[in-house]
Formats: sequence, structure tokens, C-alpha cells
Amino acid sequence: MQSHAKSTSVIAVLMACAAWPALADVTPEEVWQNWQDGSAAMGQTVVAGSVARDGDVLTIDAITIASAANGVTTEGSIEKILMQDQGDGTVLVTMSPDYPLKMRLPPSEAGKPEVELNILVTQTDLRMIASGDADAISYDLTAPSIKVKLDRIAGADAQDANLTVDATITDVAGTYGTRKTDAGVQADSDITASGMALAVVGAQPADQSEFRATAAMTGLALKSSGALLGAALAAGSDPQIMAALENSSDIATQSTEFTLEMVEPSGTTSANGTLGQGQVIANTAGGVVDFSATQSDAALTVNTPSVPVPDLAITLDKFALALTAPIAASEAALPFAFSTELANLSLSDTLWALFDPSAALPRDPINLLIDSEGTTKMNAMPTAPNAAPMMPAQLETLDLNALRLSVAGAALTGAGTSTFTPDPSGIPSPNAKLDFTLTGANGLMDKLVASGLLTPEVLTFPRMMLAMVASPMTDGSDGYTSTIEIQDKAVSANGQVLYQLP
Repeated sequence: MQSHAKSTSVIAVLMACAAWPALADVTPEEVWQNWQDGSAAMGQTVVAGSVARDGDVLTIDAITIASAANGVTTEGSIEKILMQDQGDGTVLVTMSPDYPLKMRLPPSEAGKPEVELNILVTQTDLRMIASGDADAISYDLTAPSIKVKLDRIAGADAQDANLTVDATITDVAGTYGTRKTDAGVQADSDITASGMALAVVGAQPADQSEFRATAAMTGLALKSSGALLGAALAAGSDPQIMAALENSSDIATQSTEFTLEMVEPSGTTSANGTLGQGQVIANTAGGVVDFSATQSDAALTVNTPSVPVPDLAITLDKFALALTAPIAASEAALPFAFSTELANLSLSDTLWALFDPSAALPRDPINLLIDSEGTTKMNAMPTAPNAAPMMPAQLETLDLNALRLSVAGAALTGAGTSTFTPDPSGIPSPNAKLDFTLTGANGLMDKLVASGLLTPEVLTFPRMMLAMVASPMTDGSDGYTSTIEIQDKAVSANGQVLYQLP
């Protein structure tokens, strides 16, 4: 064990020595200028009451930070920031713990006052070590806790004004850096926190109701990278800016517990639940945004006075959503995609019994998968005052890679391709071929009747439509196949024309 410790120490020293020539020095003045440049790139105005150097410490007093975009104005203030030269090329940054913010939002509708929010950010013992050089500064930061409190809303409706929000983020650590590039200021961050606690309390005096919500998250992680374009975007979504925009973000949590409670004169509705690992990823490049969100192991239990049965529960193994979409006009077609998945959505026996007390329906978990992709061309929107309106996007291809749905013993699968050609009407003309397979449909309809949920008469039309668009399987099982085609604006099923598009 001792030998291993010694060898590890030697390696650490060698690595430090090897890296030393690459290190650069940064001064407190350069750090302060870096803050101002970064704020300006985000569309913020930073003003200090005084800036004075005393020995190795640069003291910035009475700092105000203001921004305005899309009708929303924000004003914040920090009493004091200290930037201390540590003598090794790095700068220690500390500041006053309180950071009050005032936000003004435009009125929700004409004739109503603007909404004013008072927010207090408290970041006790926040420490940042700045290193690098004037053009590229990195900050190693730590904070035992960061608290955010919304304690006042003015100008909103009465029920909105009685709202408080408290959030506490614990054990914050990580790096944040900015660097100057030909395109402007680039920012990168990699921040973690052991947990976050959230509490929301609201009241509606008019109907004597109260709302309370709490959430506790663990294992928070945030990574991001991108140009600071706040000032440019605030002036409008310039097509060239949107086409050149490149950024990425990745937010992840390990677990979440939450409670919701609505107290009304008629009784109290409550809900509590848990979530497993969750992640939201967004990337933008080449005029295309890629977004995905996943959540695992979700569970929810609800109790409400309107349903005299306790503990109505739902569980879900996985939820996923992904979207790829162009955000900038281009001459060439850009990729488009959409997918979503629900894996093993299960209802508790108590919940099933509310609408199927005889247990006539199979209580299998519900599963859904939709996976599609295609290409589309974003049109440049006309800028002339009297220009004719046009479609924002022109879909060129759309493929259904997979469709899978299973519920109560029935299952639907499908796949197909489609193309779209320009049309004088402005709406592209589709040409498509989609193949579907449906199993267990007749059995499900029979069970719906047996459970008393539906009458045979109600199912007459669905059975007729099924016979019209699908063909029974040749093996005699409870299954159907169908090929839906659109050619020359004619919609057909299994070769039989059903409808002629205009």
C-alpha cells in the first residue's frame, strides 16, 4: 500500500511539472475585464460604483447588472467582489453572499400591469479560482450551498401573487471558462451538485385553496459549451446567426422525489412520486438542433376526494423523447426526426378496478414506440411589409422507421416511407406507402363489451372501418394486415381507393 502511494505521488509531481510551462498568469484586472466582456456578450450591462486595487486585492463595490430582451428586464446587484492575486498566476474571487434580482415581465394581456418578481440568490462561501490568460480564463468554483428564493410577485392576478418558491442547491463544484474566438466569446462549463431541494407554496384567496409542492433531487450534473450570443439574439433571430450557432448542453439527475398537494374546501388532493435517472441533451450545429430527453423508473401515487379509492398508482420504466429539426433557412434539405417511447406503463390493480372491476381486460403494461425521420427545407421568411405569407418549412421526405403499440392484449406495428413534391397550392403533395399489422383487436373489443365499458353497438363502426382498411391474416388468427398508399393524391388501402385528396 505504501509503495503504491509513493508511486502515485511521484506521478502527480511529474504531471504537474510537465504541465507547468503551459500555465499562464492572469491578474485581477484581467479577471474583472473578463467578467465584463462575458456579460456584454450575454446582453448584460455591468456597472461598478468603484474599482480599486490595494496590494494584491482588487475590490469592486456596488455592482449592478442589468439586461433587457423580448420585453423582459432584469436588474441585479452585488455589494462587493474581491479578486485577490494569489502570487502563483491565479486569482481568488469571493463576493458578498446576497444577489438580489428584480425582473419585470410584460403583461399577460392588454390592459393588465406588468409583472414584477423579487428574487434573492444567496451563495454563501462561494469561491472561484481563476487561471489562464486574459483571452481564456477558467474558474474552478465551489459553494457549500446556493439558495434561490422568489418571495414577491406584484402586478399579477391575486392568485398568482400569493406564491413563494425556495430552492437550495448543495455541494456545488466544477469549472466554468470563457475564451475569446473569432466568432466572439465562447463559454464552457462542467458543474455538479450533490442535490437540490425545491419548495413551492401558493394560495388562491378567491376560492380558499392552497397549493404546495416539494422536490428533492440528487446527483445533478450540468455540462454546456457554446458562444455567448445573448446580445445578438436579443436584437432578433438573425438568419446568419441561427445558421452559425453552435452550442451543446447536457443536464442529468440521478434521482428525484416529489410531493404535490392541493387543499380545497371540498378536500385535499395529494400526489407523491419518485424518478430514477433523467437526462436532457441539446446540441445545435449547422442550422439544426438535436434535442433528447430520457427519464427512467417513474412512479406516481394519487389520492383525491373525487375518487373514493386510495393510492391510485402508475409506474413507468422509461420515457424518451427525441427531436431533430432545422432552425435556419437553407437552400438544401436538412434532417428532421422525431421519436418517442413509453416502456412498461403500468396501472395499479386499484386503478384498473375503477373502470374494469370484473378484470375482463388483460392488465399487461402499455408500450409505445414511434421512430420517424425525414428531410425538410426551411424557407427564409419574407421581410417586405406586404409580402405574401409562406410556409415556414417544406417537408421533402418522411419515413416511419417503426411504430409499435401494445395495450390490453392488442398490438399494432407499422413502418413505411413517404415523399412530398411541391404543389401550386403551397401544400406539398404526398406519395407514401405504409405497412401495418394489428393483432388482438377483435379479442380486445370483445373484452371491452364483457367488461361493460362499451356496448356492441358502439363497436359496430370500428369493426366496419377495420374490415374496410385491413385484411384478415390468412392463418385464421386474430390479426390484420394493411398497406396504406398515397399515389397521385389517391388514398388506398390494400389496393382499394378510399379517398381522393383535393
